[in-house]
This record gives sequence, C-alpha cells and structure tokens, in this order.
Amino acid sequence: MSNTTTINTRTELTDALNAVQKQRQDWEANAFAASNDKLYAILASALYICQACVANPDLTNGVDYLLELRGLKFSKNTSLELKVVRLVFADRDTQTKHKYRLLSYARVLNLALDAGQTSATLPQFIKDHGGIDEIRRVASGKKGEVEGKQFVSVASKTFSDPNRGGLFDPFKLPPELKPANGNRYSLALIRDNQDGTGSIVTGLKSNALVDKALEEAGKVLAKEHSKQAEKNLLTGAEKYQLTIRTQAADAINAALDPAAMLEEPATAAE
Repeated sequence: MSNTTTINTRTELTDALNAVQKQRQDWEANAFAASNDKLYAILASALYICQACVANPDLTNGVDYLLELRGLKFSKNTSLELKVVRLVFADRDTQTKHKYRLLSYARVLNLALDAGQTSATLPQFIKDHGGIDEIRRVASGKKGEVEGKQFVSVASKTFSDPNRGGLFDPFKLPPELKPANGNRYSLALIRDNQDGTGSIVTGLKSNALVDKALEEAGKVLAKEHSKQAEKNLLTGAEKYQLTIRTQAADAINAALDPAAMLEEPATAAE
C-alpha cells in the first residue's frame, strides 16, 4: 500500500488498515522473528558465561577486569547477569543510553538461572513467557507486589500497638468513619480550611485504598527504622572501630605498588 493512497470512505479506511496489518504480520513472521531469534541466541551465549562464572567464582574477577578496562560502570552490588549483559551489549558511550534495555536483558538471565535453564533451552523459555518485555514486566510486578505487602504488614503491626499515640486525641468514631466489616482501619478525607484548621469531610472504607495508604505509611516507617538502625550502628565503640579499620585500609593501600592498582569504578544502580 502506498502512503499516497486516498482514504475518503470507510471501505478505503478498512482496506488501508488491512493492508498495514498484513505488512505487520509478514514482518513478525520474517524480519522480526529472525531478529528475535538472533537476540535470543546472543542471550543464550551470555547465559552460558554467567553459568561458567557461577560454577567458578574466580572467573568473576575477569568479568570485573574487563568492565574496568572498557569503562563500563558497576559496583559491588551489580549483579553478575547485569555485568555480563553490559560487556555483551554496551560500551562506554551507550551504557547509559540503553540502561533499561540492559536491565531487561539482565532480568531475563537472572530468571533463567533461577529456573535452571541452559543456553540450549533459553530461546524457547523466552518465547514461552511472552518475550523479554513480558518477562521483565511480570517480574517487576511480582517484586513490587511482595514489597507492597511487606510495607502493609509493617504499618498494620506498628499502628495496632495500643501504646502508640495518634495525631489527635481519641474521639467517638461516627458511622461514616468506621472501617469495613472485619477491618481495623479506614480512611478520612480531610479538607484544609485555610485558617489553620481542618475538617474531616467524609470517610473511605475501600480495602484497596486502605491497603495502599498502609503501604505508603509502611514505607515511611521502614525508612525511619533503617535510619535509626544505621545511626545505632555507628555510635560509641563501633564508630571507633570503623575509624581504625579505615585507617588500616588506607595504610595498606599506600604500601601497594600504585602501578598495580586499578581506579575504583563509579557506583552504578543494579
């Protein structure tokens, strides 16, 4: 179909759409399919390299060396799969530009390793799961769902403590603010009166909304707990010991041959 074809009637519109759909079907069956097959074959080879590093952890040092040599970002928290993917698919100039595509590929390799796939079975594994984007989407969704439930649990447990005070003194709960049957929490919609006061204008009992509010509250509580734990860790004798260890490490580094030392790579998100 030519882009100059006149489309004035519904019949012409239908014919034009059918022609484009046929082009898409031919593309999926030929060029697109061939391109995906080549990509899956490359990922299969990358999976084989990951499996070799898992079997022989000393090989990971070689991976790190190559990353440094080629100017590819990584940190101690970067997964093996992402390191290998960056070596295969990126260079110094493209690693940031293609960040999310690289993360998708690494996620596929991570799931394949967990599922016991091999380089021979990986292509079909990807196809059976709807392709790379679908694997990444489902995996990310499950992770978020699990984390969300954990935050809800943190908030529910914390706020259910009878010794924990609220923002206001206890007051008689009107029917409009009572939780749904079997639940302990409900939501109040508050209006800012612009004079320093507020008014509760209605109540919300939706389980989904309540859980979402608890999830957000749980995130705040978890962050507060994390900061306090970190503060507790670095007090008194422990802080002194950390200083001693740091000084010792600096002394050791200064004694080493500078020519044999590699510059520490920049931190990169996993």
